[in-house]
Amino acid sequence: ADWCRLIVLDDDGGDGGNEGFSQWGANWEIVTVATRYLTLPAKYNALAALAVGADILVVWEDDDIYFPWHIEAHVLALASHDWSYPSQVWSLYGGTLHQEPSGGRFHASLAFRRSALEAVGGWPDTPRGDFDQQLIARFRKRFGEPADPGQLPSYVFRWGSTGSYHSQSFMAGTGGEWYDRMPQRVAFQGRLRIVPTLDQETIDVFQQLTKESTL
Repeated sequence: ADWCRLIVLDDDGGDGGNEGFSQWGANWEIVTVATRYLTLPAKYNALAALAVGADILVVWEDDDIYFPWHIEAHVLALASHDWSYPSQVWSLYGGTLHQEPSGGRFHASLAFRRSALEAVGGWPDTPRGDFDQQLIARFRKRFGEPADPGQLPSYVFRWGSTGSYHSQSFMAGTGGEWYDRMPQRVAFQGRLRIVPTLDQETIDVFQQLTKESTL
């Protein structure tokens, strides 16, 4: 849709010769900066600052599955609330698709108004691994219970099936040293071409959940 925009922030982008190199297209933008943010929440706050003019911010991270109506479901929920957060999420953790309570977790399923983020002071700039739970707790304390974006599945948590690493796998405990243990990006020489793709697991999960929702 013309009213939404995807912003990707690539920090520590100078070690591959791409310092200051950004890419953009219709409704998307990749911004590279040379210095790595000291904490992951600091990077999220920088992303929010890049989304100039956006009234609604939707968290989009890792290699989780987002269905085509995910943003629309949040936007509709936010018509009457300051933050939107599903009470139940679908998850592939453990190798089988199942549903479980969000329970203050699943930060990547969250959306909120910019005014709400500003009211709670942004993401808590802490090195602790539970920064996401702290943010959700701040929203709940300030605004009460969130809007539920709906019964139709739009988000699926993934773990391990794509071959990519997740930051959660480094969060042993909640101390701040986990972020420094994350592997550094392999240096890339030359220009990088971004090609969006759909993997087979995403297609299979989409077909399964959309079929179940119509039964």
